Amino acid sequence: MKTNVTADAAVRLMLFHPYWSELYYSMKIIEDESMCNGQKMTLATDGVNMWVSPTFWRTLTLDQKITALAHEVCHKMFLHSTRRGDRDPLIWNIAADHVVNNTLEQNGFKPIPGYWVCDHKYKGWSVEAVYADIIRSLKPPPQGGRGKPQPGQGKPQPGKPGQPQPGQGDPQPGDDAGTSPYEDADDLPAEWKKCMRDIVPHKGTPQEIERFEAEVEQTVQKALATARAMGHMPAGIEAPLMEAYKAAEEPWYNHLHRFFQEMHISEYNWAKINRRYGAMYSVIAPDIYAEALGEVVIFVDCSGSCFDKAQQAGFARHVSGILSEAKPRRLIVAYFDTKVYTHEEVDPGELEFTPHPVGGGGTSFADLFDWAEDNDFHPAVAIVLTDMMGTFPTQGPAYPVIWADVDHTCGPAPFGETLKVKPQ
Repeated sequence: MKTNVTADAAVRLMLFHPYWSELYYSMKIIEDESMCNGQKMTLATDGVNMWVSPTFWRTLTLDQKITALAHEVCHKMFLHSTRRGDRDPLIWNIAADHVVNNTLEQNGFKPIPGYWVCDHKYKGWSVEAVYADIIRSLKPPPQGGRGKPQPGQGKPQPGKPGQPQPGQGDPQPGDDAGTSPYEDADDLPAEWKKCMRDIVPHKGTPQEIERFEAEVEQTVQKALATARAMGHMPAGIEAPLMEAYKAAEEPWYNHLHRFFQEMHISEYNWAKINRRYGAMYSVIAPDIYAEALGEVVIFVDCSGSCFDKAQQAGFARHVSGILSEAKPRRLIVAYFDTKVYTHEEVDPGELEFTPHPVGGGGTSFADLFDWAEDNDFHPAVAIVLTDMMGTFPTQGPAYPVIWADVDHTCGPAPFGETLKVKPQ
């Protein structure tokens, strides 16, 4: 049963905005006057619970209360509590608010002065795209500020989502969103700094979070069906919902299949089974018998942000997958940061690839393709395994380029095809 603090707005929400009302009633309302994400509580949500400060609530008009409830509901339905990953918590919250408030304005909700972040240029954008655009517009964060999130901050922690831990009462919003180096940034607009830090990371194991997201999607689809039947379909939510519920990271091998099929470079032979692929991934797959794919050049980012052992091991698994799946006649692996330091030719019959990274500095993609030409390489396709944090050339080569993005915060490359992949 809902607490009385939101009852007046909840009734109006049900009468005039039934879609949002159905999602509201899927959440637990908790009155709380504590701190949340490093500032005085207003409202906050982890997608299961909605924390409301009675003191703040009493400062709002009835129209503003209705908007406030719908705002938190949008964070739930767009999965903003589970999609952040390692992104900066403050900038993520600002980006999410742009997406949410543009959606609410399209549906006739009234803004809340002093707490309203809503640039209309972001109408229809995904939260990840807004985040990347904001990051590109800002100076590097100041040194000596509050610092970046520490390991473990802002990430889902073990435990059952939305449930109190042993010995505790109601779950608390806490200060678990992590600190942000942008808190003290001079170029961050003042109204952005004042925005409600209301997104609380959803806690749970990866399996529990996946189950939670599936449950939210089911609730949203049910609410949409109800709204459609009542003639109250909300406006402008299709694009952000598609972004929220599509797979955040496309399996590399699925894309590789499609890419090479589109190039018509091979045929599959079901009479000859790919034994290695079956052993590694527990699936029966046809072998490729027409090894028509010529030269492939893989550029491995060895900049400081990609130089750790885990990242390089993840890159190695991608290279091994390419060897197994594509069977190029020739495979060149080049290691770079601001320039290409070294390269090696890999035997197409090799079962497991071991990387030999060199570098560790900044990142520039500017000379990669000139390097390939200077060394007389003529790839059928070039693949860049990177976090995308670098300087791009003004023009791409004549052959296809796949940018395998393991970070997902910088947006697409200016040419070629950018693919979000899991780092390992």
